[in-house]
Amino acid sequence: LTGKSSENRALFGNYAGYNWNAGLTFNVPLGKRAEKAQIRQADSAVRSQELTFDQADQTLQLEVRSAVRAVTISLQSVRLSAEAKRYAEQQYNLQKAQFDTGISTNYFVLQAQENLEKTRLSELQARVSLLSAQAKLRLLEGSSLSLYHITLAE
Repeated sequence: LTGKSSENRALFGNYAGYNWNAGLTFNVPLGKRAEKAQIRQADSAVRSQELTFDQADQTLQLEVRSAVRAVTISLQSVRLSAEAKRYAEQQYNLQKAQFDTGISTNYFVLQAQENLEKTRLSELQARVSLLSAQAKLRLLEGSSLSLYHITLAE
């Protein structure tokens, strides 16, 4: 600000005696580094989510296979325990008939009756195990509600 002091006052008012500086900063990203970094971060997040999804999918498949296996084993267990119960009933009836004719003793009849009760209990436990395995499989399949015709209010 050089020149007459009265001219300076006319242009700048009372601020004519101060030093003024002005500047301009202009940033231009070279190679768009920030955008590329954001893209890499987004790609990494997508890969992470895909891995999480794949792990959940594998876990679900494993649980479904395990549940199907449990149902199959439980079905076999029910069949075998029913057959064992049938044989135990035959053994009990045979021991009772022999006792009635005087060929067998009360001890053998009671033993056959106890064996029959154990096989009945075993069959019931196998049936409960089967129902539990079926319920777990239906839960994993998501078919429990439709099986019992249950609708949820939305």
